[in-house]
Amino acid sequence: MNQPLTKQKCVPCEGNIKPLTREQFRHYLPMVPEWSVIEDKTIERDFRFKKVRFSLMTHAIEGLFLNDFILAAKIDRLYGSSNK
Repeated sequence: MNQPLTKQKCVPCEGNIKPLTREQFRHYLPMVPEWSVIEDKTIERDFRFKKVRFSLMTHAIEGLFLNDFILAAKIDRLYGSSNK
């Protein structure tokens, strides 16, 4: 999808699908450049509040799903600019 992640809506994920592969999620990483993928299952970013780390993954599939990247982009939109 060419639409920015912040304009997309999360869809329910109830399992029965495979998590995104490294090749698949590589496409989304430039859209959330300050996030890091951990063990191909979680994306994380530290923020400079008192001490906050967001860790996102879709537990129903025990891995990454498009929703995780959509949420990361929306978190960046809300908090990212004031955190630099």
